[in-house]
Amino acid sequence: MRSEAWLKAFGVAALAAALLLPACGRTVREASVADTRSALDVTSELDFWDDLAMQDAVTNHDALHALILAFDLLSEAAAGHENEGGAEAAAPAPLAFDTKVALARERGWIAEDAVLTANETARVGWVARAVCLEAGIDGGLSMRLFGPIPRYALRELTYERLMGTKSENQALSGLELIATIGRVQDRRTGLVSAPRQDF
Repeated sequence: MRSEAWLKAFGVAALAAALLLPACGRTVREASVADTRSALDVTSELDFWDDLAMQDAVTNHDALHALILAFDLLSEAAAGHENEGGAEAAAPAPLAFDTKVALARERGWIAEDAVLTANETARVGWVARAVCLEAGIDGGLSMRLFGPIPRYALRELTYERLMGTKSENQALSGLELIATIGRVQDRRTGLVSAPRQDF
């Protein structure tokens, strides 16, 4: 009798594990907004922000593109892009995802050995780290001791009411990313942000 109950319990646990295991992976989107809206002109930039606001989950490519635009790093990324391709034509081509990842590694947003897939949903943790580094947010004692690792960077942004309450492995919606960037820009310029709203 005991062995039958144990086998049933083991079977239920194994079935539950088998069903939950695929749910642990990241969601991969069919395309990123940055795939079609990353040209280096004002119209494409405005279209990018408009389309990003409609996304329920931001991809790695979208997050990188948004951060590069928000922190005015486009010229730095484009300079690296021109060096890769040699002499460019008069109209600058959109930056490739790999160029954006290289800039992110160079600026310390992601680890050297981190693998980012363009259309995979971006983790809140690395986005929070990038925001803290670019905005000069030093954080509390833990962040000062261990650096802006994703968990502490996210805690600091949440504490300062710059980002909503999330875990470091969750995804951000387009509105959440835009709101965070807006609050950080307001903080940098000394403006008072509107009260935080969680989307």
